[in-house]
Formats: sequence, C-alpha cells, structure tokens
Amino acid sequence: MKKIIKNNDDAIIYIYDGENASLSNVLEHCAINNISLKGANLKDADLRGAKLDGLDLQNANLIGAKFHDASCYGVNFKSAVLRTASFMRADLRCADFTGADTRFCNMTYSRKDGAIFQGAVSFFRKGMPQSFICADGEVMTLDIIRMDGV
Repeated sequence: MKKIIKNNDDAIIYIYDGENASLSNVLEHCAINNISLKGANLKDADLRGAKLDGLDLQNANLIGAKFHDASCYGVNFKSAVLRTASFMRADLRCADFTGADTRFCNMTYSRKDGAIFQGAVSFFRKGMPQSFICADGEVMTLDIIRMDGV
C-alpha cells in the first residue's frame, strides 16, 4: 500500500510503499530512517501516540494536527505552522520550535524540558491553563495569555 506525502505546493516529497501505510506508521518510519519531511503538508494529521523522535518537520504545515501522547523528543519544528495543533501529554523534550507558529496550540500536560521556543509566535487559548511537567516530575500550571520567545 502506498502513502504519498506532499508539500504545500502539492509536490511529492516522500512515497512510502509498505504493508501498513497509516500516517503515524509512515512518519515513524521516516523518523527511524532519518528521512526529512521538511515542508510537508500534514494539516489535520492524526499522530496520536506516534513515536516521532528526531523527525525533521521544519517548515511543515501541521495546522490542527493531533499529537496527543506522541513522543516528539528532539523533533525539528523550526518555522513549522502548528496553529491549533494539540500536544496533550506529548513528550516534547528537546524539540525545537524556533520561529514556529504555535498560536492556539494545546500543550496541556506535555513534557517540555529542553524544548526551544525562541522567536516562536505563541498565543495559547485565552484562559486555558497550560500545564508543564518539570524535570523533577512536578506539574506546574500557568494561565498563559501570550508567550513570545520563551
């Protein structure tokens, strides 16, 4: 079964030809094999529970993507568009969000130690508490209205 991943200009950037071509499995395959998905159009992707450690998603369109319970350790989200994406309980340790558009992302209970948000455009949902799991396992909850370059 084939799964084709395209960029925003509708150009093919990767073709997966394997038995289980669910989007999560294809991206896990790319992460394991160091296959870059720079500029991929993965709008509204359902990646719940996926193991994406080290995946290169620079400049990707991930608007509305669901990363609930996903492992995104060290993922390159530089300059990615992540508006309204949901990272509930995701492992985002050491992920790089430099210059990413994370407006209205839900990162409730996600682990973010070592993550980089430098220059990120981040407007969390007004009044939505954001919970950060600290390195020592303690949960810190903040009511964030705006966070720029943190």
